[in-house]
Amino acid sequence: MGILFNTISTIFNYIFYMKKFFIPLFLITVGTTCMMAQMGVQTSNPQGVFHIDSAKDNTVTGAPTNAQLANDVLVTPTGTVGIGTNPRTKLEVFGSIGMVGGTFPTTTNLAAIGWNIIEGGVGFNEYVNYRGTGNGGHRFYSLTSGTPTLANSLSYLNINGQWSAAEFNPTSDIRLKRNIKPVENGLDVILKLRPVSYEKKNNLESTEYNTKEIGFIAQEIRKVLPDVVKEADDADKLLSVNYDSLVPVLAKAIQELNKKVDELSIKVQKLESENSALKQQR
Repeated sequence: MGILFNTISTIFNYIFYMKKFFIPLFLITVGTTCMMAQMGVQTSNPQGVFHIDSAKDNTVTGAPTNAQLANDVLVTPTGTVGIGTNPRTKLEVFGSIGMVGGTFPTTTNLAAIGWNIIEGGVGFNEYVNYRGTGNGGHRFYSLTSGTPTLANSLSYLNINGQWSAAEFNPTSDIRLKRNIKPVENGLDVILKLRPVSYEKKNNLESTEYNTKEIGFIAQEIRKVLPDVVKEADDADKLLSVNYDSLVPVLAKAIQELNKKVDELSIKVQKLESENSALKQQR
């Protein structure tokens, strides 16, 4: 009887000892596994700590293709978040970002930010504002307090492509320039230009000539001052004119006119002096 009791006691002590040893080990193992685990939703092959495969089209093994990632949401171990892509920054989105102020998916009060969405491979940031039936454009604010209002907008680009701002200062530091030469024959150049008034539309596809301006025709001014005319890098090759570059030419023309006026003044004074002398001789 004593032997049986001792045997049973030994077994219980052993079980109790093993319980004290294995339960913490089991909890540590489970905790470590949970911390190292990757959670996948509709995928058995998560590529980060949290991975949603919305279309359930990812591969079972290996990295998914870009097309497969296009419908995914991915959170990496470093805390970066990707929507439609494997992120390289804190937040990376493949596709347009919609910021909705109205009812989606109508085009009323809807904005979108894209990268190479409209014209791929050209390195543009693209901003689209669907204005519905009202006016539209882009406004920029710089506030230290309060909320943005129309009155405190720093600058804005309206629907007609007109940029408005309190001040615009192009860089002109001599440290940015080389091969500096004086402008020559300003008056001759100005006399070759044809100032005109006209009605203009926003783009080639538009049929509404809703802007009235005074200026020049780019094709004409390029024959006289080719450096002030720029050609767009798109398929339409639209021409634009840097009107700021005309200011130095105008300044030179005024200086040349002033010189002519001074020369004429000297001649007039000389003629008046000679005329006065002739009168005295009579």
